[in-house]
Amino acid sequence: MTVEMKKYRLADIAEIVISSVDKKTKPGEKIVRLCNFTDVYHNWAIKQSDYDSFMVASASDNNVNKLSLKKGFVAFTKDSETRDDIGISTYIADDFDDVVLGYHCALAKPNEKIVYGKYLNAFVSSDYIKKYFELNATGSGMRFTLAVSTMEDMPIMLPSLNVQKKIGDMLSTLDKRIENLRAQNRVLEQTAKTIYDYTFLQCAGHQTTYNKTLNRNIPTNWEVKNMSELAEVVNGATPSTAEEGNFDGGIVWITPKDLSDQKSKFVYFGERTISQKGYDSCSTTLVPVNSILMSSRAPIGLVSIAKCELCTNQGFKTFVPKSDDYTEYLYYYLLTNMKKIEQLGSGTTFKEVSRGSLTSFPVIVPDKKTLDAFNSSIKPLFEKQLVNTKQIEALTTQRNTLLPLLMTGQIEV
Repeated sequence: MTVEMKKYRLADIAEIVISSVDKKTKPGEKIVRLCNFTDVYHNWAIKQSDYDSFMVASASDNNVNKLSLKKGFVAFTKDSETRDDIGISTYIADDFDDVVLGYHCALAKPNEKIVYGKYLNAFVSSDYIKKYFELNATGSGMRFTLAVSTMEDMPIMLPSLNVQKKIGDMLSTLDKRIENLRAQNRVLEQTAKTIYDYTFLQCAGHQTTYNKTLNRNIPTNWEVKNMSELAEVVNGATPSTAEEGNFDGGIVWITPKDLSDQKSKFVYFGERTISQKGYDSCSTTLVPVNSILMSSRAPIGLVSIAKCELCTNQGFKTFVPKSDDYTEYLYYYLLTNMKKIEQLGSGTTFKEVSRGSLTSFPVIVPDKKTLDAFNSSIKPLFEKQLVNTKQIEALTTQRNTLLPLLMTGQIEV
């Protein structure tokens, strides 16, 4: 049975308010808590339990009146450095007395007689609307933004309020599970990075001596070697795009855009695959699981760990550790030293880091006892993050598949 739907513009069913409240505390203004861009970006819903995490700022009486968060509202990101960070939404699950939405965000106040807030949040989160925002965002280079008219004209299809409530509640349950897994991964990442910093940056418990190559002290029993002694550094390449037979053949092939889109510590699929014919036609190289990908141009510095056999385009240098013992260590070593690596880049149109520069890049090599202790602590955290990442991907796919089916009545709620 097909669900009867009506098409609206967002401005027809909700008041849209743009925030200009910054992080400052100004004399004469009311002291408030600020729900910022990152709060909206990282949370499936804003709840009373989030209150203590909001920063203290101030806002005028007019902004407090316009931008206070109330149950049923939907907030979404409006400005960002990348198009795909725009239009990320969150549902306001509780009433707040003194929490105001911060700048670079917009607030939609639904007409409750027409639209259910949880349904609106789910609709804004759909691939259809993400693509709408991505295509209609204005700006280039440093910042992209959504014009008021783009938000007002956002198309939305509405079934009855009763059906909206069932759909919104079902999808919110999935969103909550996804957010819980993301929160787990953030905690795991903080823990893992703390262990790395404590072990290798603070060098706790070690006597140190001056190292001439690095121009600083390192633990006495640690060494400095070239990257090539710990990992093979390989290039990527792109088969001719004029030959259709070079693509869609099942060999995982990664571009910097894949890492930028996925924003994941791990990578095991890309937007496109290449064929054996395409692979044979170019100089890209298949690398094994636990190789470390680093974008070497446009931009320099996206880093991810391969979790399947894969190859890349020419925008990468991939590090194939000579032992799995070095995978997690080198992952953080690259991230920690990324500013130094960026300085190795050269070029006029855009900077690129060469394979030669990276093979000779100095790497501190800890003693085996320290490295073993680090790996025994860190590897279980990485394994749990990978499990969570795959569950997030599966739940996201499930949610995105369900939404159009629910809206068209192909699945009853």
